[in-house]
Amino acid sequence: MSVDECTSLEMWDLQKPAIPARSRLYYIEPIGVGTRYTESLSSYLTRLAQEHCVTFQKLVMGEIASQMMGKDYESALIKKSVSTLRSYAVELKMR
Repeated sequence: MSVDECTSLEMWDLQKPAIPARSRLYYIEPIGVGTRYTESLSSYLTRLAQEHCVTFQKLVMGEIASQMMGKDYESALIKKSVSTLRSYAVELKMR
């Protein structure tokens, strides 16, 4: 084995790659991939929400934001949603 072979082998990263957990969301093909009519992210998320029979807001808040921000953010979002519903219910009651 030459010196060059030995040093090139040392450069390899032999650690197993971290493989993320599988998504709970369905896989749907984005529309128009590779064309100038490629679907926007908001359109894709809207279709994904429809496939899961939830609103766009529930999909983003429940699945995407909680993954990006962590559990503390998720509980803050739930509290905010509940307080919004409570104020809406009070408003309806006053009518």
